[in-house]
Amino acid sequence: MKNVGFYNGRWAPLNKLVAPVLDRAYYFGDGIYDAAYTRNKVIFALDEHVDRFFCGLKKLSIAIPYDKEDVAFFLQRGVDMCDGSELFVYFQASCGTGIRNHAERGEDGNLLVMIYPKKIAPPEKTLAVCTATDTRYDLCDVKTLNLMPNVLAAHEAEKRGCDEAIFIRAGEITECAHSNVHILSDGVLLSPPPCYCTLDGIGRRHLLAACKRLSIPTVERRFSTEELRRADEIIVTSAGYPCQRVTTCDGLPCGGKDEERFLALSSSVYEELYKETGG
Repeated sequence: MKNVGFYNGRWAPLNKLVAPVLDRAYYFGDGIYDAAYTRNKVIFALDEHVDRFFCGLKKLSIAIPYDKEDVAFFLQRGVDMCDGSELFVYFQASCGTGIRNHAERGEDGNLLVMIYPKKIAPPEKTLAVCTATDTRYDLCDVKTLNLMPNVLAAHEAEKRGCDEAIFIRAGEITECAHSNVHILSDGVLLSPPPCYCTLDGIGRRHLLAACKRLSIPTVERRFSTEELRRADEIIVTSAGYPCQRVTTCDGLPCGGKDEERFLALSSSVYEELYKETGG
């Protein structure tokens, strides 16, 4: 089949999948999610995504009747059920089902999986970005379902002909609407560290690992809007954007001044991706 979904043990094509309106994800966004991609039917960094998912469950006191091995099995089974080899793998857990009540959270959470065709960006894909005020609340280190500010920023970016929006909080860069952002400056990679306003992205981890392999110095700190604009290179990372170069920010050319290091990082990141997913 082209796509498939799973909800609490039931499999169906996405347009046939049914979930109860009393799922707390529906009216509170009371849950978390994670997402990965496949090549050749192989889910890249599967264990890392599942581990982060369960860390989020623990932080938000959400219990589901499945362990890590179960979730990994469901994800791979769904991938195997789909016709395509390049797929988007989304999974979320909500804090149960019940009549709307802020305090009374469910004892057994609900697990939802959605898998459908979508490709990882190729190495040559460059990005145009815009900046946006970071209006999110202080729980951004967990992939919660509460993404309204992200949705609005991404929508505005699309209206402006951009691929991504970069959030600014108190004059400093935190992350993007759905990815992490980093800069190369004077041979050093600067990357905002995971905290209440920045997610510990899987793509971010792999970029930092590539820096270590290539002996490129890294500093984990937030940087200013001015540092962003004068950076030698601006790099965006996520599951779908393994290592993408930004060429335009707020309609003005940017980066392009440390091509050798950027290409070395891009090659290293993509080589790891291709190796794990069958070349």
